[in-house]
Amino acid sequence: MKSIRPFAILVCAIVAACSLAGCNGNAVDSNAALSGDASSSAIPVEYREALSGEGLVSTFIGSNVTDAKVASDEDAEAVVASLVERMGGDDTTNLELVQLIPVENGNSYYIFQQQAGGVMVYGASAKLIVNANHDVVGLVSDILPHAKTPSLEEVAVTQEEAEKAVVDVLAQNGVNDPKAVSEYTVQTIVPISEDAEQTMLAWVVYVNVGSSKGADQSWLASYVNVGGDYMYSVPVSEPNNPEALRAESTEFDFDAYDQKDMTFTVEKDGSPAQVTVPVLVDKQTGAVAFLGDAKRKILCADYAQFNDDGKVASPFEDDDVSLNEMDVAVYENFLRIWDLFAQMSWKGPDGVGSPTLLLMNAVTSTGEPDDNCYYLGARGGWESFAFGRSSNNGLATDIVAHEFVHCLTGTTMTTNLYYNETGAINESMSDILGNLTEMELDGDEGAWVMGEKTSEGGIRDFANPNRCAQPAYRWDVYYIPGVAPATEMNDMGGVHINSSLLNIVSYKLNEAGMTCDEQFTFWLNVALAMVPTTDYAQMAELLPWVLEQTGYGQYADALNRSIADAGYTAQEKPSALPDGAGSVEFAFPNVDAAGQGQVRATFVSTDKVDSDDDSSVWGVPEAETGVVSASLPAGDYYAVVWVGDDPDNADSSVYNSGGWASVDEYGDVSEKGEAIHVEEGQSVTLTSKGLE
Repeated sequence: MKSIRPFAILVCAIVAACSLAGCNGNAVDSNAALSGDASSSAIPVEYREALSGEGLVSTFIGSNVTDAKVASDEDAEAVVASLVERMGGDDTTNLELVQLIPVENGNSYYIFQQQAGGVMVYGASAKLIVNANHDVVGLVSDILPHAKTPSLEEVAVTQEEAEKAVVDVLAQNGVNDPKAVSEYTVQTIVPISEDAEQTMLAWVVYVNVGSSKGADQSWLASYVNVGGDYMYSVPVSEPNNPEALRAESTEFDFDAYDQKDMTFTVEKDGSPAQVTVPVLVDKQTGAVAFLGDAKRKILCADYAQFNDDGKVASPFEDDDVSLNEMDVAVYENFLRIWDLFAQMSWKGPDGVGSPTLLLMNAVTSTGEPDDNCYYLGARGGWESFAFGRSSNNGLATDIVAHEFVHCLTGTTMTTNLYYNETGAINESMSDILGNLTEMELDGDEGAWVMGEKTSEGGIRDFANPNRCAQPAYRWDVYYIPGVAPATEMNDMGGVHINSSLLNIVSYKLNEAGMTCDEQFTFWLNVALAMVPTTDYAQMAELLPWVLEQTGYGQYADALNRSIADAGYTAQEKPSALPDGAGSVEFAFPNVDAAGQGQVRATFVSTDKVDSDDDSSVWGVPEAETGVVSASLPAGDYYAVVWVGDDPDNADSSVYNSGGWASVDEYGDVSEKGEAIHVEEGQSVTLTSKGLE
């Protein structure tokens, strides 16, 4: 393995009254929006959007921040207080210092979270960046203006009543046996008007909803107003709980076992290979009890027993470790990734060495073998990851590192707003650092493709995003505009689709000569500088600033060109179609369903509909009008509309000349559908007949 410039991160947790929000990851078994009773449906859409972080004012200042010096925590607090108005706040805005991260280039990141009356304001934070000479070189923030301090008299319902309101609504909406995790229930401040002038106190109740294939969060955060009315639910990776982040509640005793190294034969890249990994041994019998490492605090356990009962149990079948070569290979892969980041002084997924649980033999919410791997968030004091045995995703270095980085970015950003552009950037940071990890560990610097070792052709192509049904620039074919609300039906606003807009920048920096080691340092510093609301427009400013701060100015021209090519600042949809593309448009008549994020259209090339290639162009209706408009490469397509809360169980219809016909299976599309011919530069309008 090549040597890496040490990133030299030292995470210093600072005791504060507020809760640290958690890491982002993969797995949820519910839609983002659930309906409540009549009172909850009266909540204005602006308020529901604000619960996901809308209403926050984002600020980036990369020069002339202040003349004041910062040599201590007290200095940082004083400077941030003096800059509140420049962030959009006022004399009522309270920012509490929660974390300090010094890095190799001499900069230190002082991380603040906004509070009102001791209550955390969701997604609101600020970062003060200070160089080795104690000069303030940057400020990045997203705060909620006018967040009023709540009074105790506002709390009209108890915690128990709030939890019951949530459980009742989730059960009515199909969540299987929902249980509120009382230790995580907290109060928070949320805006209730579009301009964030008015705010209110709300209970946040967390329910763990397990995993489902292709999903990306494992908890639902449900909001209850002070009158006891359920309002809205959003998917998150973990509760806002500092104990969970620091693993203080973990009960597993590593010292109760002896440790030794053990050699196994596993399959790697299609060939047998020997790997040696640490295992934990029963002190009484001498038998191998767990795949685990007391020094790194990593343990492999059974997914179902932990997910269902909270029990840490060995995943071995019949107590025979030799039956689990897949688990051994996944474990060894994770150890290599853990060690690589440790070389840069990032200890464990969260940077502070919290115990890590690798849950093997993952299953879906219906008990079927899961072919996915994903980050579950902090659960029971563990940073938790799940791996299914029905696929070899856990053997791919880039995919496992992708999940590892979800926790890293969640830690550096304090929380993740996992929808639209902010969610796409989060996915991209995992893609980029996952890909760089694979290059470092496996020595393959030519593979600018995610998942190429587990899926033929890979799942995302950095150099040619269109090949994997992703846009190369904003408003390119495949691009998904921001949506409200973001749901699983619309990929949370295209988080896995629009991630290519940042991936392609990493590829172009490579083409400009930036080495893997240099990119590692650069992108890790980008992760440190980001705040929850960092979008592509802010990235257009942030990336060149980080490049200068890390000393890689020789790549500035290439970076600026790639940002311009990706269209980060092109907010308005251009009148001209992308080169080689036409468009398809139709109006979905049920505007209410469209406005609730329950509708998705897919346009499938006629030569792919009966193949294993499931790439397609997505179209998401405008919330207010129900109009679906999508740009497609010229060609012939079948159009399919999906309606429902769950993408795996949605009702579907295919277009033909007589209107839209219901289909039960994807294979029926070519039988009941009629191909739509799309010509370059031309628009096709479809009837809405049959969609009523």
